[in-house]
Amino acid sequence: MWNDDPDATAANPAAGDPTEALPTQDPPATPPPGGSAPVPGGPPPGDDDDGGRRKVLLWVLGGLLAVAVIVIVVLLVTGNDDSSNKNASSDATTTTKVAASTTTSSSTTTSSSTTSTTKPTTTTTAATTTAPSTAPALTSFTASATTFTCSAVPVSTVAPQQLTLTWTTQNATGVTLAIDGPGKYADYGPNGNVTLPAHCDGSSHTYTLTPFNGSTQGQPKTITTTSTKI
Repeated sequence: MWNDDPDATAANPAAGDPTEALPTQDPPATPPPGGSAPVPGGPPPGDDDDGGRRKVLLWVLGGLLAVAVIVIVVLLVTGNDDSSNKNASSDATTTTKVAASTTTSSSTTTSSSTTSTTKPTTTTTAATTTAPSTAPALTSFTASATTFTCSAVPVSTVAPQQLTLTWTTQNATGVTLAIDGPGKYADYGPNGNVTLPAHCDGSSHTYTLTPFNGSTQGQPKTITTTSTKI
């Protein structure tokens, strides 16, 4: 069999002829402009371009994601600031309304108080001075006893019972004593006492004492005594 390659030399491989022809090799490929020469055993040039594009795409996507995060954060911060400003404005408005309401209430109360204030009426009452009475009067009039018991049969050895009258007066020059009636029994001094025989006849008797000062008489007082015979 003839070898197509004129430079090849036919040899018996089994014989181990050193003149055995080497296989033919293609000439090295020419790198494209701006590219690198292919590395023996490495990836083809087209794969490097795809990897670069992917890296660029990843960088672009990462940048866009970062920008989106920054925009979201800015919007959140701005929204919180707006909400805080609105709350602060609302609080300020409420405080202003409360203050205005308080001021109005105070003004109304003051006006009402001023309107309802009435000047008190002062009533002056002259003190009435009562002049001390100058009329004669009895301040006390007492008797030593008001009941008596005696024997129905007169006994000469038994002494008659006695009645003692005692009195005091004011603004009087003397007293008049009347027994069992309006007639005068006797006149006595303004203060003193008198002892009289007790009437023991089973009847009641009256002793009336009237104070006087000149021709002016005071209010009389009367003591009544009773007696019983046994």
